[in-house]
Amino acid sequence: MRFGKVVAGFVGAALAAMGGDGLGGPVTGYVFDARHATIRPIEGLPGSARLGSGLGGDKDLADCVVSSGQRLALCRTSGDGSWMVVRWSGDAVTTREIPGLAGSAEAVLLSDDGEHAAVHFQSGGESEGRLVFLRDLAGAGTVSASPDTGTGSRLLAFAPDGNRVLMANERELWVVDRIAGAQRLAGGANIRAATFSRDGGVYFADPWAKELWKLERAETGAEAVRILTLASGVDQPVAMAACAAGDGEQVGIVDGATAQVDILQLDSRRMEQLSVWGRPSRMVRLNQYGLYALNQPGPAPLLLFDCVARTTYFVPLD
Repeated sequence: MRFGKVVAGFVGAALAAMGGDGLGGPVTGYVFDARHATIRPIEGLPGSARLGSGLGGDKDLADCVVSSGQRLALCRTSGDGSWMVVRWSGDAVTTREIPGLAGSAEAVLLSDDGEHAAVHFQSGGESEGRLVFLRDLAGAGTVSASPDTGTGSRLLAFAPDGNRVLMANERELWVVDRIAGAQRLAGGANIRAATFSRDGGVYFADPWAKELWKLERAETGAEAVRILTLASGVDQPVAMAACAAGDGEQVGIVDGATAQVDILQLDSRRMEQLSVWGRPSRMVRLNQYGLYALNQPGPAPLLLFDCVARTTYFVPLD
């Protein structure tokens, strides 16, 4: 078992002007800092990084999901709860409001290329959920029709093509296509985490049965293959990601209950556990391939996971 590496912290000012590449050399990615309600760069490489100063802007941000590669974020404002696209280049920051979207969402996901987004609004109780697809975020932007998703549904993963998402209710896993609609993929005991594989299939974890499964195709009728029984236990899978490494594809599973990342090397069916200093809650891809943010810095430090090197890091608070 390996522990995360400590990297140096840096005092950043909320909503202060930020240079395009920061003061610390290369920028690994960008994250939303909930304490200062701003987007900040991760300056330097994992192991020797710090959080830089926040973006300039005149909007009070309640939450953002960031595309590091596009230097773009989909944000909700703290005032009227409206949604906007925030873009930045050097010291220049621009915003564009998205008409018709307001209020907090159950989950927001961006595609890997940062061009598309999916937002799931869940009213709770007996109210139907609503899924919204957004396209061409860096350009004019379009909002697709918003199909109802039933009660108790959760948004889990975005396909690389930006057209499909994985969703789960209390006992079923679904793929929802923005044009073709929803298809049931599998049943399970309260599926909490799933991800698309690099070859177009789907991985999903069943925490009650302690099993990891793969569907070779993300479509109805695809046969599910059990990859592994999680004998060591993944008590609370909250996020998953698949990435390529020197020894083949592997799947990282964030365990929110035990504060660790479990990595399955598929070729050898070997499971490795990495302790995380803090409480991981997500996997959001950063600039560097295979590098993910496991949370948003706020009350806790920023947590990072390198899927290729199978290493975790944290960036201390200012």
